[in-house]
Amino acid sequence: MNATPLSPEQNVGYLLPSIHPAYARLLCAHMRSTGVELKDLFAGNSLSWDTLIENPDFISFAQFRRLTNNARNLAQGRNLELEISSMIQASSHGPLGYGALAAPSVRDTFRLVQQMLGTRLRILQLEFNEETEYATFQIISLIDLGDLRRFVDVMLLGSFVDLLEKTTGQKGHALKVAFPFSRDGQGELYRERFPGVGFSFDTPCFEVTFPSEVLNLPCLTADEFAYRNAIRECKQLMLDTNETGNISRQVQAYLFSNAPAFPTQETTAEKFNVSVRTLIRRLKADRTSYQELLDKVRKELAVWYLSDRSLSIEVIAERLGYVDTSNFSRVFRRWFDSTPSEFRQTNV
Repeated sequence: MNATPLSPEQNVGYLLPSIHPAYARLLCAHMRSTGVELKDLFAGNSLSWDTLIENPDFISFAQFRRLTNNARNLAQGRNLELEISSMIQASSHGPLGYGALAAPSVRDTFRLVQQMLGTRLRILQLEFNEETEYATFQIISLIDLGDLRRFVDVMLLGSFVDLLEKTTGQKGHALKVAFPFSRDGQGELYRERFPGVGFSFDTPCFEVTFPSEVLNLPCLTADEFAYRNAIRECKQLMLDTNETGNISRQVQAYLFSNAPAFPTQETTAEKFNVSVRTLIRRLKADRTSYQELLDKVRKELAVWYLSDRSLSIEVIAERLGYVDTSNFSRVFRRWFDSTPSEFRQTNV
């Protein structure tokens, strides 16, 4: 993923919080169980293990991509996406997961997933089509997943199959899966991991098809009380993603979109039609401040820009709003315990 061709408006989809940290935590736990050091997993990332554990906020696609690509390089030739697909089960998806398991029918299960996927992943949307004989789910990417396409799709398939098996108590269901990437000699591995599933490759999008009659099956794990609670929690989480929700997320998106001409706190308050005092109070309620958000945005953009070797350190410092390179280097060392040049040489 190269920073050069992308404007700040294009960057924002990659850099905004969009993935629940649970998936990154599971990936780290798995890699650590194979003997990988956490410092190697987080090399070159604006994310750290401590913040991943302590902070419940979503992480960006760019952060998740760096973490996953490091894990792939450290996996020593193993098929990492198939390993992770067996770990990302229904219980990994929080209220969405237990709501899906507690739904009255399989149709209700997947309707809930379709409506509430944004509580866990904001870079994807699910489209559901039900016909007389077959039902089809398509996963639509809201950004270009690039070299993470295979990893994300196989991880999602693992969750889909796990959910279907747990709610029905049956395996197989004559699933047909279309992947938008090449076979690359791994077709047999997919068939071993997902027995009974028919695969096709190099298709326009990720698609799962199965008999419509499956949707009418009652969920073996149905629980009306848990289902209602899950829907209530999911709706509240979805509210945090819209225009009236989490103010800190909105301000962060605004700062990303206006880089490098970062708006002042006063301009930001005016943008959101509130006084500076109200903005400060609302950000404080989200356990943050304008300056903390600005630092977070600059930190992520610094890593993004450093991945493009055509940009000099001087140009990057200017883009991030630092009056001179020495100021940028001093702040960067506080962030990463290295200079920008050392970071680029080691991690890019």
